[in-house]
This record gives sequence, structure tokens and C-alpha cells, in this order.
Amino acid sequence: MYVLKSAAQDVECVLPWQVGFLNSGETAREDLGWTVTPVTGAEDLAIRFQDIGDGASRAVLRGGVPGETYMVAARARTDRGRVIARTAVVQISKDAA
Repeated sequence: MYVLKSAAQDVECVLPWQVGFLNSGETAREDLGWTVTPVTGAEDLAIRFQDIGDGASRAVLRGGVPGETYMVAARARTDRGRVIARTAVVQISKDAA
């Protein structure tokens, strides 16, 4: 997944688990957190809010250095105890807006 956002605006990132991540009849139940890399300073991309529900992990992303590219990853535990992970690339636009 690829997300383009401005540094000035928060954006919701939704990573669905249903296709390719869960076995038949399995559900993503527990949010194990999101990570952002690289993080070198206060202006870097950050997770403002995170949640899991309706078969997807969601996070609100804030900030970021214009022109920088980040990798965000979500981890979840399924109702069968498996830990699953999914990533997205987030590009911060060079525009001010």
C-alpha cells in the first residue's frame, strides 16, 4: 500500500487483514501496535491514534518531513493466537499544503 500525504494534514491509514493475511474463519482481534521508520526527530511522521476493528487496523498519521518517505507497519494477533503484520509506504509531499 502507498499513501501520499502533506506534512500539515493528518491522514487515516487503513490496512485490511481479510485477503492474504487471515486463514479461513480467522479474525484479527488484538492490536499489537504500529511502528514508523525512520524516526530521527520531532517533525517525523507519527501515529496519532490507532485501532483495530471490522477486519482492519487503522491509524491516524500526523506530520512528516516534506519529501521524506516512511514505512509504517501494523501488527495484530488473531483469535487463533497468530501474530500478523502488514506495511505501507508513506510519502510526504513536498508541497506546503
